[in-house]
Amino acid sequence: MNITTQTLAPFIGGQLEVINPTDGYHYRGEIKTAEVGADGTLAVKFKWTAREIGFMTRKWVKETTHTTYKASRKIFSSARFILGRKDGDKILSMKPKSKRFDDTLIFSLPEGKGLDPAKVQGLELHELCLVE
Repeated sequence: MNITTQTLAPFIGGQLEVINPTDGYHYRGEIKTAEVGADGTLAVKFKWTAREIGFMTRKWVKETTHTTYKASRKIFSSARFILGRKDGDKILSMKPKSKRFDDTLIFSLPEGKGLDPAKVQGLELHELCLVE
């Protein structure tokens, strides 16, 4: 499957979850923009992001350093892509086959359940209404 900006368009306003068990991080946020550049770089900008405290604890805090996610086409060119369901929601899941890069990406649609921003410690709901 070839990921393009058009492939990602339905996920704008949904959420991207990034899970890396090797490095022990898990964050997610609302997708503001998602595109694949001319060089094949995947770039996702978030409206807000949250980082899980610990790993797989389901306790979330506001994240300020991961406001954009970028990955080279080389990493995901041989990835396994799954169009499926998670908790009843339609998702696009990408898992690279590289042993050096262990990020699993899960894109969910705007109408999906996702992480409720009201449950993210330190994330003020008025921040979500700001227009740039």
